[in-house]
Amino acid sequence: MVHLNRCYSGKALFNGLESCHAHHSDYPEHLSQERAEAVGWLFDFVRDYSDIHNDVSPSHRIAFEQEMTAKLNELDEMGLAVFCGAYQKKFSVADSKSMDWRVAIVTVITNDDPRIVKAGDRVQMLPALVPKTRHAMF
Repeated sequence: MVHLNRCYSGKALFNGLESCHAHHSDYPEHLSQERAEAVGWLFDFVRDYSDIHNDVSPSHRIAFEQEMTAKLNELDEMGLAVFCGAYQKKFSVADSKSMDWRVAIVTVITNDDPRIVKAGDRVQMLPALVPKTRHAMF
């Protein structure tokens, strides 16, 4: 079990992805076309940012965070919330040595999902099971 934190800003989301080598993503099954496009954009951006984050200058990171904040606000207006957290997992590599990797989970759910735990005015958490069979994106 891992607790995911609600991300209200791009900075919070990118901080949640920091030092992660892979990630899982999840979203509600039935989305309108508009919601599906917004969630797809979010996951594409997360994947792309994960690929280049080590090469991003501080000024570009701030610009990316602001762009992500705008998308998170748009998703919130659509009734969707974004949560992020991470866990450690051992992965085997080609030479049979195992490595400990930090793996992020990025989940989009509806704002009124009963699984959301409110711990304050703007502090929300989502308990999530660590994926066992799904492959992480590298």
